[in-house]
Amino acid sequence: MEELILYGNGDIAEVMYYYFSNASNYRVIAFTCEQKYITSPSFNGLPVIPFEEVEKSHLPSKFKMFIALGFLEMNDIRANKYMEAKKKGYSIVNYIHPLADIPVNVEYGENTIIMNNTIILPKVKIGSNVFVWQGTVIGHHSVIGDNCWFSSPTIISGKVTMGKNCFLGANATLGHNISIGDYCFLGANVLQVKNLGAEKVVIAEPSSALDISSKEFSKIFKF
Repeated sequence: MEELILYGNGDIAEVMYYYFSNASNYRVIAFTCEQKYITSPSFNGLPVIPFEEVEKSHLPSKFKMFIALGFLEMNDIRANKYMEAKKKGYSIVNYIHPLADIPVNVEYGENTIIMNNTIILPKVKIGSNVFVWQGTVIGHHSVIGDNCWFSSPTIISGKVTMGKNCFLGANATLGHNISIGDYCFLGANVLQVKNLGAEKVVIAEPSSALDISSKEFSKIFKF
């Protein structure tokens, strides 16, 4: 098994530590982040190494790296750390779950997650540093830019073109043959069927609680 360092010491790093440890051909041997973010010398029982000097103790020629960060600042933080790790000389791996449904003619870059129960149709192109969480569907001939984040689950119809650094919330749906500009934020339950320019925010109207208790409601409808 190849040995792997995870960048991060938060929730996403902990999630990816589980998946790399239980459903991959990699063995995580350490975590890393900047010295100012290290609050403990260990995380999940493994050492946390200052990122400023990680290449001195863990040579890039011997260890690979994965950047396990969330979507803060529209994915820019994760994108920056990905580039910094590459400059240090590390090979950056992907995490492709063995239960993801991916045709052989799908293309994807580095530091990309494609989780279980994801369905990707033929001729899709996915950039680097893209996180595709469980249950997402990406339609045929769609093109996804770098540094995007698809929450669980989302639906991208066929021939969608999406720019870099976009975020899709849970249950967001994109219609067929549309384009989404760079740095767009589409919240949970959004249905987007028209082209969208760069840096747009689309939020679905939140549901409101009825002015009746759940017990009264169940009596009325005889649940």
